[in-house]
Parts: sequence; C-alpha cells; structure tokens
Amino acid sequence: MESSNGSAHSLKGDLVFVADAHLRPGHAEVGRFVNFLANIRASASVLFIVGDLFDTWFGSPDLQKEHHKEIVTALRGLARSGIRIHFVEGNREFRIAQEFLGDPFYRVASDHLVEEYGGRRFFVAHGDMVNLKDWPYRVWRRFAKNPVTHFVLHQFPVPARNRFIDFLERSLKNTNHRNRKRFPMKHCSEFADRAFRRGVDVIILGHFHEERVIRYSRDGQEKMLCVLPAWCDGGGYLRFRGMSEGEFIWADGRSSPSRDISPGGEWSEDPAGRSRSGGRHTPQPAELP
Repeated sequence: MESSNGSAHSLKGDLVFVADAHLRPGHAEVGRFVNFLANIRASASVLFIVGDLFDTWFGSPDLQKEHHKEIVTALRGLARSGIRIHFVEGNREFRIAQEFLGDPFYRVASDHLVEEYGGRRFFVAHGDMVNLKDWPYRVWRRFAKNPVTHFVLHQFPVPARNRFIDFLERSLKNTNHRNRKRFPMKHCSEFADRAFRRGVDVIILGHFHEERVIRYSRDGQEKMLCVLPAWCDGGGYLRFRGMSEGEFIWADGRSSPSRDISPGGEWSEDPAGRSRSGGRHTPQPAELP
C-alpha cells in the first residue's frame, strides 16, 4: 500500500533530501552512496529519497541486482537505527511499494509525499510531472507505470525481463533532451501555486539536476520551492534543521546556503553549464495533478 500524506510528529534530528543518484552496477558511486548513508546516521531524523535512486529499479524480488541489494541492505541498517526513510518514485522506479514498503521504507509514493517538520508543511515530489509541455514523457510514463504493462512484463522469464530493463536504461538516457535544456519556470511556478493553495509551505523537487531555491510570497507569508542537485554530480543533498532555511551539503564537506532565484526568472543553460535568468511570468492558479 502506498502512502501520500504524513501526520505531524516530533522530529529531533535533521530532515534530509537526496535525489537522482542514478546508481549503476559496478559503479564507484554505489559505495559512495553507502558511505553517505553512514555519514547522516548520527544527525538525521528523516531521509527522503526523491526518485531516480538507480538508473532503473523494479520492485520485484527476482529483478534485484547486486547493486540494488547492496543499497537496500545499507538502507535497512539506517532504518533499524531509528531513521525514517521515505521514498518517492522517480521516472526510473516502478512499483517499489510492492517489495519495499515497511522494509526499509516507512512510506512509499509514486507521486508525492507530505511531511510536517519544524512548523512547516513539506510537499515532496520527484518533479518529472511538472513540465506540462513534456508530453512525450507523460505518454511514456502512463504506459510504463501502468499495472497492465507490469503484468505483461512478468509473464516473460527473468532473463528476458533483464534484457528489457537493460534496453530501458539505454533508452532513457536519450529521451526528450529538448525539454531538459531549459528549466520550466512557468510550469514550475504554476505547480508551486497549486501546492501553496493547499497549505504547503515548502516544495521539494528532484529531476532537474541543479540546486535552486525559489521564494514566493503568499498571504503575507514566505513560501519556498527547493530543487535538489543530482547526487550523482557531486554527492549533493539538502538538509533542514528545525526552522532553518535549509542548506546544500556536498560529499567533499562543503555546505552552502541555497541560491535564490526570483519566481519571475526563467533559467536556461549557457555553454559553460551555468544557469542564467531572465523574462517574467505570473503564476496562474490551477488544481494539483
């Protein structure tokens, strides 16, 4: 069973968010992620894994590869130490609750989760459904996440399923680059506006592989949307302590306050890989998906 909403509870440690590790078999990042989990054990109260933990991950016992098992073992150790681990599926995970809800994950969702912490309400989603113009992905997601698709897939022997998964991993790396070149600020602000109207204070997204914080003013209160860095690009994650504004932490020990971008800006990539902002946009209210 999946869960999407969490009640408020007393948390004494940090709230930690990590996304887009994209772990692969035989890759050094697998061991580094195990070390990351060990490093946060002493200070974290809740860990959110906000999608794309692996290049692909299916929640079936017979489809678990060695790198999946190594990470799950480390996550189980973290959970047994008293840290709650919540998992939000990204575009590379499928039916994770089927096998891992309850062990090691306290909650699992295919869409979003809500957590109350430090007097604020956090809305956590991978972010792959924010860009309304990315319709090729939306069509593909509807097919890939469909229970019928998974039923058909499980009619084939394990070797054939593994070949399909390998094909899927190669295909996902080349999909729809046009919609990844420019951050979808317009759609992101509309998404944020819908969430804020439901009482959310902080939105956490992954998927876009670049850390950002966008601040909004709603009814005299400051709201914020945080975009997580890709863990695979340097071991970055986001940490909140109590009522703090949050800070990005890096594997090499660096920490930095969030870089603010006005909600009127629109990001695009320059040739050096940095971001720039420009343009204006006024969010329009709408219903959350």
